[in-house]
Amino acid sequence: GLTEVPWINVDPAQVYTNMVYINLAPDAPLTVDELARRMLCEHNVRIAANRYMPGSDWRRCARCVRRACEHNVRIAANRYMPGSIRLVTHYWVTGAVVDQVLQGFRQLLS
Repeated sequence: GLTEVPWINVDPAQVYTNMVYINLAPDAPLTVDELARRMLCEHNVRIAANRYMPGSDWRRCARCVRRACEHNVRIAANRYMPGSIRLVTHYWVTGAVVDQVLQGFRQLLS
């Protein structure tokens, strides 16, 4: 799972609900914004960078946004903690979607 993805820090003992907070290591090869853009365009996963986050540019790829929204694959970057991403699994999020997100993270951060 997430603990095996390079550059991602997560403490499974701190997961109590369907929300998981992960942090990118400071020396990760991508910033949260870069990861968001590439996850969207290359893996159909929308990391919804909050509108208050400076430098967020994921909206520029409208075709990718539409495609990701059609698949209901969305995760949120946390505006309060730079480098932090909040992952939420809702009842409609399947194991296949979780695998899609993990595969994207592995590919982009390895």
